[in-house]
Amino acid sequence: MLSDWVALIVAIGLSGPTDTLKVYKNARGEIARMSLYDASDNQLQSIDFEAFPALESVAILSRYVTNRGLSRLERAPAGLKTLIIDGSWIDDKGIVPVLRRHKDLTLLILRNTRVGDGSLREIQQLRDLITLCLDGTRITDAGLEHLETLSELRILNLSGTAVSDAGMRTLSKIKELGTLDLSYTKVTDQGTRQLAVLQRLHTLRLDGTKVTGQGKAALKNALPDLNFR
Repeated sequence: MLSDWVALIVAIGLSGPTDTLKVYKNARGEIARMSLYDASDNQLQSIDFEAFPALESVAILSRYVTNRGLSRLERAPAGLKTLIIDGSWIDDKGIVPVLRRHKDLTLLILRNTRVGDGSLREIQQLRDLITLCLDGTRITDAGLEHLETLSELRILNLSGTAVSDAGMRTLSKIKELGTLDLSYTKVTDQGTRQLAVLQRLHTLRLDGTKVTGQGKAALKNALPDLNFR
């Protein structure tokens, strides 16, 4: 007799080693979260996402996945709340159709991928988005303009991108922003001055930037509850 775990793998349809996939059930015993580690395009394509109407979260942590594998998520139930993609070889062409399918996302992580400003044009449609991590991507200051309409956004990670002082004017319009990571960007004191209007900003990371101690002090004076991490 098949074990419960092997039976589950068979039910999902995943081909390949079982340690590639981890699933988590909700209180009703339905699969609600799914994480894939070092999965290939073929393995991702083999999953029957349509069979899991309660699915709310998908995480793909793999350097082997490309746009071809990602396209399988276009068939996943439209109720996804969380999508995490880390280290995969995907770009705007691959992620945009997925974002059009899943407009109820509250958390989106596209870390260390090839996505750029084209993705941001679609991300601006995610009106419920609370957390957005774009660290290590190809976004620019021009693309940031698409984020100013995200009124619910509270956590934003732009570490390791080409963002500079020019993009800080846009960020200053995201009034609910509480946590911001600008480490290893081109931001300077001039840019951080524009963040002084963000009254809810409590955590800011500036490692690897040209922001000086004087610049931090000026921002701290404007936002007494701000912490630099």
